[in-house]
Amino acid sequence: MSRLQINLTMISCLTLFGCNSNKDSGMDEEYTLPQSGQWTVVTSGWTNDDCNAENNLTGISSIVIADVGESNFSLTFYDGSMRIGENSSTCTYTSDDVYDCEDFDHTISYDDIDATINMIGVSFSLEMTSETTTTGIGDLVLSCSGADCGFVAASTTTGELPCGTTINFTASAD
Repeated sequence: MSRLQINLTMISCLTLFGCNSNKDSGMDEEYTLPQSGQWTVVTSGWTNDDCNAENNLTGISSIVIADVGESNFSLTFYDGSMRIGENSSTCTYTSDDVYDCEDFDHTISYDDIDATINMIGVSFSLEMTSETTTTGIGDLVLSCSGADCGFVAASTTTGELPCGTTINFTASAD
């Protein structure tokens, strides 16, 4: 094949078929970004539940999405006016309108007993079904430190700590 034919083949690929090296890197992929602001949790529930979460944990009532960038945003969970987690999580686009979110920590301390519960959200993701609706799923691990952890596990009917559960929810922008 002559050099001219190779060049014409390359030009044809680039102009007619849109061959683009950014396509493989996800640069040209279209995806849904969420609307900034407060979102109401419409439905929520627990699966893979070793923690008896339905009877022991309150679910999230709202989320706040902020700092929406080109392919990421920050996410904060709330139960009423109480913030869940010490920090907001950054969620980053992965594929098919799914955003993977950083782990988060939430600590629950008791005044009258020697026990501190640490809830870690791991493997958390959101799927944006539109810019104002989402479904979320996240694995939570609850662990305990202190002399009264056995009492906490027995009184909450978790059986033992650490334990794991998965929260599932849908939310819509206010």
